[in-house]
Amino acid sequence: MMDRRVFGSAMFGGMAGLLATPGLAAPTAASAPGLPLVGVWRLLDAATVLADGRELDLDGRKGPYKGTIIYTPERIVAVQIASARATLDPATPFDRVPDAQRLPFLDTYEAYFGTYDVDEAAGIVRHHCEASLDPTGPGLVYERRFSISGDILTIRTTADKNVSADGHYNRLHWKRVRI
Repeated sequence: MMDRRVFGSAMFGGMAGLLATPGLAAPTAASAPGLPLVGVWRLLDAATVLADGRELDLDGRKGPYKGTIIYTPERIVAVQIASARATLDPATPFDRVPDAQRLPFLDTYEAYFGTYDVDEAAGIVRHHCEASLDPTGPGLVYERRFSISGDILTIRTTADKNVSADGHYNRLHWKRVRI
């Protein structure tokens, strides 16, 4: 296991490598102007919505939630969402924390990256997962409904592992980061 400072550097380096991977991105920035999702977005709130409209904690995980989603013009997407979690002493390398204490942290964090395509007319975005903290994610396509109002992006899960037969789904509100 690597220490969390090394992990952070490795994740950043991995994303840089992904962005530089030839043939991975679909269109180039020049051929994809005006994509509505392009940018960096910060998570405002999230919930699991039941068929009767009641809202619960996102996937049963307690908030508050923090997250970032990045859409590039080259059709790269990176998603990170963290729910409430304990903190550890930063002087202790994460790989020295006993397994029983590390395991709960996996259930409070979701991260994946890959490519995406958009059907703007239908309000659908598909995330093609390349790699994920969840080992069942790579190779999956996460289809999401989306709408944008000003600087607010609403994403709603559709028919994938985050939607049950009883009709509940996840709804996330994101705010565009302006620099």
